[in-house]
Amino acid sequence: MVRGVLVGVVLSVALTGAACSSTPESAPAPSSASSSPTPSPPTSASVVVPPSTTPPAAAPVTVDPAGRALDEYLGGMAAEQQFRGAVEVRRGADVLLRKGYGNADVGTATPVTPDTRFQIGSLTKQFTAAAVLRLQEQGKLRVTDPVCAHLADCPPEWAPITVDQLLTHTSGLYNYTEAGEDEAKPFLNRHVVPQELVDYVKGKPLDFTPGTRWKYSNSGYVVLGVLVERLSGVDYATFLRQQLFDPLGMRDTGYDTVRSPRANGYTDWTTPGEDDVSLYFAAGGVLSTTGDLARWNAFLLADKPGVISSTSLAAMMSPHADIPGTQVHYGYGIEVHGGGADLTYAHGGLVTGYRCENTIRPSDDLSVTVLTNLSTNDPASISGHLVELVGHP
Repeated sequence: MVRGVLVGVVLSVALTGAACSSTPESAPAPSSASSSPTPSPPTSASVVVPPSTTPPAAAPVTVDPAGRALDEYLGGMAAEQQFRGAVEVRRGADVLLRKGYGNADVGTATPVTPDTRFQIGSLTKQFTAAAVLRLQEQGKLRVTDPVCAHLADCPPEWAPITVDQLLTHTSGLYNYTEAGEDEAKPFLNRHVVPQELVDYVKGKPLDFTPGTRWKYSNSGYVVLGVLVERLSGVDYATFLRQQLFDPLGMRDTGYDTVRSPRANGYTDWTTPGEDDVSLYFAAGGVLSTTGDLARWNAFLLADKPGVISSTSLAAMMSPHADIPGTQVHYGYGIEVHGGGADLTYAHGGLVTGYRCENTIRPSDDLSVTVLTNLSTNDPASISGHLVELVGHP
């Protein structure tokens, strides 16, 4: 059984959650055409292209005979107030389970459906990593480049840090979501410009010499998001939509600060609690649905359509660093667990009011996505149990 391991994603941003993950590690990717700096950044660092406002055709609830045990398990969890959210389990083209449990809005008793959007926290990192690899293919950077080659006003201490080290959490950058309540106050309950977060991190000493250790850092992915904007000349939301989401048909996925419809987030069964998604930016600000993430998983499994090259995809999913104290390795925005028939790729996400886990097992073409709007859920354990229940064919 595979369980996501939540590593060092402490949220102490004033009682909130951090754009978080499960377990991780690092490594370089193939370098493509090199290139020189950089078009000017977009004028509005957080101009957002919202997901489609046209309601999708309602996704039917699906409980395949092979998925009945999964539904019974989740239904029992929901009845005991231990789970609320949406789940999709697929084996290849077969949908074993696609269903919502509990309420998207407790006050109005609006139910979760398979179409409900959720904040996905650090699952965002997979899209940021793919965006960086896309820029590499376009000759606008190499993952082996020093970050200071592409970042304005780079602190001297950052000179040894490479793009690869940002992708793999080996840069030593202070993790801004570990800030204490007093320090975090200026960033809370308002729209945050990414450069504000970068400037805050610039004022902190490195946690260790770049490349010598592994430590989860949301700061590295915020910096990567700034590089995406700077090198592409468009805002982060637009780049993801044009380069990844539209080609993959992920019309309900996006970096969306305009509050399009989604499940409300809760810190316990009835207490609402959400942060402005701009606080998490390219480290954890994307929202999505189980269906769209199943499309993403199908791309990861089959490399179709080719939104990034097969070489880039292989680099993204290859283990680059060992996470101390675990049997898990980290690629680019993705965890690698086990091997052989049990080889599994996974990542979790946590922001205030939302948690999730996304898992694929290539040997079975198995895809398991668990999205929740409850901070007290443990989707990594739930996903691990679902994988156990499905078993190998």
